[in-house]
Amino acid sequence: LNNDDIPVKNKYAKPETVGTDRLLNAYGVANFYEAPFIIIDFGTATTFDVVSKNNEYLGGAIVPGVETSLSALYGKASKLQAVELKKPSEHIGHTTEESIRSGVVIGTAGLVDKMVEEIESELGKSTRVATGGLAELIIPYSEKVNIIEQHLTLKAMAKLGQEG
Repeated sequence: LNNDDIPVKNKYAKPETVGTDRLLNAYGVANFYEAPFIIIDFGTATTFDVVSKNNEYLGGAIVPGVETSLSALYGKASKLQAVELKKPSEHIGHTTEESIRSGVVIGTAGLVDKMVEEIESELGKSTRVATGGLAELIIPYSEKVNIIEQHLTLKAMAKLGQEG
């Protein structure tokens, strides 16, 4: 499967450089929700993909993913031990483990909200959809995103297979 197989109007400056998963997500959301929209995908990288009201893929933003950031943190701060990523018990951590959990989960939700706000300052009001393994952990703390579409990439591939 390559980008040319995905029926999305790709307006990226260098269309061939967009990840296939990002275009698949845009295709998937376009089949279920009204454009314009922002897709937030929590993977190795956290990506923000933007689709116009005319269903054109415009681009987006990429930041290090949660687990990627944690790996870097543990690698650079040798006294920190890896923590299980789960819902923080409190907003103010009273142990290093709780502090990491709170900072990562709530901080990532804040990043998401700020990115959505900035993107919508250019795009206008949009449908906001989150996907990826950590969406169900992060999005309950978001004030801007309330739709979680787990396995969006796989659903888009299945839909594409039905049409092809």
